[in-house]
Amino acid sequence: GDAFKTASDELKRSAPDVAKLRVSSATIAALAPKVESWFPPGSGPQDGVQSDALETVWTDRGEFRRAAQRFTAAATNFDALAKAGDVAATRDATKALGGACKACHDRFREKD
Repeated sequence: GDAFKTASDELKRSAPDVAKLRVSSATIAALAPKVESWFPPGSGPQDGVQSDALETVWTDRGEFRRAAQRFTAAATNFDALAKAGDVAATRDATKALGGACKACHDRFREKD
């Protein structure tokens, strides 16, 4: 979340700091493939573990896996564009990345 906020804030600037953008995109791309592993069987509210995740993370593993894969793909694309220094394309890719985050949170996370 912090890396996405940093990247998003930079991309709102008229002249984003590409170095900051690259650090943030690399962090997101490195963490994205790990998301699914953060919710192993036996770690949910149905098991007595305090979590903001909904039980569907564990009971609908197939859809959770697909959501995690969509997020990883969006993160990988976002990182590639940031590394290339293509600010306009990276700015556009922020929408897909944010959408992948939101879709997963909407389906698999308690509302704040």
